[in-house]
Amino acid sequence: NRWKRLPRWSRISIWSAGVIVLLFVLLFGLLTWYVNNNKKALISQINDAVKEKVVGNFNIEDLDVTIFKNFPNIAIRLKNVTLSDSLYHKHQRNLLALEEVYVFVKTGSLFSTKKKVKRVTLANGRFDLFTNEDGYTNGYLLKGKGEEVKDKKEQPNMYDIDVIALENVAFSIAQLPKNKAIQFRIDQLKGLLYSEGKIVTIKTDIDADIEQLGFNLKKGAFLKN
Repeated sequence: NRWKRLPRWSRISIWSAGVIVLLFVLLFGLLTWYVNNNKKALISQINDAVKEKVVGNFNIEDLDVTIFKNFPNIAIRLKNVTLSDSLYHKHQRNLLALEEVYVFVKTGSLFSTKKKVKRVTLANGRFDLFTNEDGYTNGYLLKGKGEEVKDKKEQPNMYDIDVIALENVAFSIAQLPKNKAIQFRIDQLKGLLYSEGKIVTIKTDIDADIEQLGFNLKKGAFLKN
């Protein structure tokens, strides 16, 4: 019997590895079942958390569980995430549109009301901040609900995030009245978040390409790639 011929430490190692793989498969299956059976509640929970912080129309088309983004970590993948202002029906421009958002939640907190998030990755999308000729801007979405949040001091934040990352996200900042347009693309960004009270410090490592720096387009772009 080959199994009995193996050294005791080898048998223990193989057995331990098998148990770990089995537990991982069971955990992945459990999370997939949980997400699929609570999809509407989870989307509603995320929407409520975001709406406490920002104004505008926030939408998630779908979500699922994946292990392929950062194996062996398990992530909840949000699909086709958008944030738009109240006049989207006129200009058809989202402030934020992402094909995928990966949320890596600490396993022990997934089934609780307060999620402990290890990492959030925003992937394959676009950030579009603009000011029209008439002075209208969707930039008000960035101000958040400052006054409303102050009224909820007793209510703790629902999500705590340790790391935020961006992958293949294009940025466009345009001020038509001033003939300004800035465009760049972040290929990779990893930010470590440190918070102390209301102060949040982010330490970043970034790989980006500047496509256009236009501070006065009547005179041409200062830099264009």
